[in-house]
Amino acid sequence: MKILFLSHSSFAGGAERCLCMLLAGLPREKYESLALLPPKGILRRRGKGDITKTIKNMGVRTKRASLRWWVGDWTRYEPFARGLDKRVRNIARIIQREQVQLVLSNSCVVVEGALAANRCGVPHLWYVHEMLARDPVLNPFLPPERFYTLLSTLSSKVVVVSRSVKAEIEQFGPAPKVEVLHTGIPAIVSSSFKDPKKKLFDYGADTPVVTFVGLLSRRKGVLDLIDAAGLVLADFPRARFVLAGGDGGEARQASRRIEMLGIQHAVQLLGVRSDVPDILAASDVFVLPALADPLPLAVLEAMSVGLPVVATRSGGCEEMVLDNETGRLVPVADPKALAAAILAMLKDPSRREEMGSRGRQHFQTHFSRQRYLRGFQRIIDTAAASTPGTTDDRGRKLETLQNELKQAATKQARQRRGEASRTQRAIEILRLLSMVR
Repeated sequence: MKILFLSHSSFAGGAERCLCMLLAGLPREKYESLALLPPKGILRRRGKGDITKTIKNMGVRTKRASLRWWVGDWTRYEPFARGLDKRVRNIARIIQREQVQLVLSNSCVVVEGALAANRCGVPHLWYVHEMLARDPVLNPFLPPERFYTLLSTLSSKVVVVSRSVKAEIEQFGPAPKVEVLHTGIPAIVSSSFKDPKKKLFDYGADTPVVTFVGLLSRRKGVLDLIDAAGLVLADFPRARFVLAGGDGGEARQASRRIEMLGIQHAVQLLGVRSDVPDILAASDVFVLPALADPLPLAVLEAMSVGLPVVATRSGGCEEMVLDNETGRLVPVADPKALAAAILAMLKDPSRREEMGSRGRQHFQTHFSRQRYLRGFQRIIDTAAASTPGTTDDRGRKLETLQNELKQAATKQARQRRGEASRTQRAIEILRLLSMVR
């Protein structure tokens, strides 16, 4: 079976890592994979590596095609509308020329692959890694009811990474095509260092280290973590915090907050690191204070090395962390609760180690790579067996749908531009009035 895997970006985030795991793990004797990636400039992420070379090194062919997100900041809406028809035609030509038998869109933030697959009469599988209603930055220009209806309408099957994602979709209507498949990863392997805390962080072996891995972004709740660190250090000054990850828009603010709290001596911003397995192995507690996170891979990595996890009830973490067994779950955006959970672990090393051990066992049972790949093969085979409608019927419906999307995107962009302009004028008036006074 020849499958076209369509990625919404070329950079190594969580969804892209899942794509790479699928491309590497699906049996070559059964599936032939072709990866379709957007141009590098479509989405720039500071601190993120390009996955193109990784995919090519697997022996998987890659192609480039223009894509535009139909969610996110309103400034993306008009560029999405302008070239939609052309982008869909280009992908449809690739499907036909390559004789693709199934298209898999590896994110719900791009729609061109689904439209092209339907235009060609090829089954489409949507792999959803996002919770749009809870994410502070991923805003669709369509109402949620219409957005999620289209996920089902344009797909033979919709696979989601957690029950939290499915529950969100079900808020807006029935979801008969939706199936949950928890991501599975190989257990990470760290280097064998003598005095790893000294080598990696310049800390003594008995220094308790609390670690965060991820983008320094609003969605990851990094400022809540820094506020919690200040509270922890006031009660437990021996603790140290390390944050590994690129700038997701909050790095400068994070540095300022650390300085304002006077905790520079106890908090390190490590930036992008290639030695995350070693960092986790040298840590004592892993923390993820996300505002919305469907199934964060960093939590699985921490569990795989036996770290207890403190995480927010932000989605997928509630399905990964067993509260009071493998870690602690706290409310979203609550630095005091986050600090209390971290302190409880720091003050009870034996309990901390017990939780980490249980977490490793839970990971091995429920989040193994083998389990994940078996489940995905079954879903792919089910989706590929479906039969789309007739060509004429599909063509008429798709033309109507694409016109609807272009009109909705343009309308929303104009409304948001007007709102932004009015807000800017109000700010300018207030500034002038303050100068008069």
